[in-house]
Amino acid sequence: MNRCCGETVGAIEHAFLQKYGAIDNATELAKLTAVLEKYRRLAGSIRIFSELRVADIPAPAAAMIMRAKCPVCADEQAIIVVSSAILLAIEQLVSLYGSVVLAWDQEPKFRELTDADFAAFEQIIADFVERGAASFSHIAPTMERAPRHVRAAFEKMIDVAKAWVVAHELAHFYHSSFMFSADPNFMETKHRIETLLERAAVDQGDLTKENWAVELFADAVATDTLAIDLQNHHDDIPALERLLGGVGAALEVIYRLEIAVIGLRCMQPDFVPKHPPAALRWDAICGGREAKLAAVLGTISQKFATQAQSTQGLAPLDRI
Repeated sequence: MNRCCGETVGAIEHAFLQKYGAIDNATELAKLTAVLEKYRRLAGSIRIFSELRVADIPAPAAAMIMRAKCPVCADEQAIIVVSSAILLAIEQLVSLYGSVVLAWDQEPKFRELTDADFAAFEQIIADFVERGAASFSHIAPTMERAPRHVRAAFEKMIDVAKAWVVAHELAHFYHSSFMFSADPNFMETKHRIETLLERAAVDQGDLTKENWAVELFADAVATDTLAIDLQNHHDDIPALERLLGGVGAALEVIYRLEIAVIGLRCMQPDFVPKHPPAALRWDAICGGREAKLAAVLGTISQKFATQAQSTQGLAPLDRI
């Protein structure tokens, strides 16, 4: 990166931190960077096209990408800012889900959920919604009692989920760049998403369809990016299973957080949802392929969410 471009990126970051009252989190950035280095294609693309930061943001937030043209050389610069709270929420919620798996041979066996389990679930959600990363100070759920192979599978899902959040934001950069119309793979993905929305969003307004098309494109491209990286990993869990399990983990966590953040707002008549329903996002990503890890995680998530939604008075799931 040219020195002039570095100054542009610094100005973007400074403006963002001031606007949101956010603080750089170097510790979480180092942890996220270590995760991304496992996915060479994604890590290389980030180094080429953007800068990456992690920040403590005192409001519910996941990640965003910001762009600006360098006033000196006119190159477009981008910076991806990931909320430390979303990284912690992914780590803690997926760990909580993994902690309820007693055994997994042919089929998983779950222990009964306790009041402490439900309290931990609701506390993680509340930490994210009410106060952001600064409040993630309680004892995190652990998977110490889970069988070793179960713990390993859930830990890999956590890694893929975190990487997917970053890849999703990078895909937004592709969508707004010259590469969007120049890359035949992007055009094929765009056409597939448009076809899906013609079938699944017939009762939605034009603005909603436009928002959903952008998000579904980013979902699909992020997943394809990680799929290529995971093909080169040697593991006892098949690459496709790890991929869809991790993406499913990211969507499941984001879905639960989004319900809590906008659950009441979505009943307002002027509310325009930016993100499509979780089931539609999964359809765009999975395309009917079997995903046992993701299905199991979704089953566990639903066990927790049932009580949380009834006690918090949130909107029905199909309204999100």
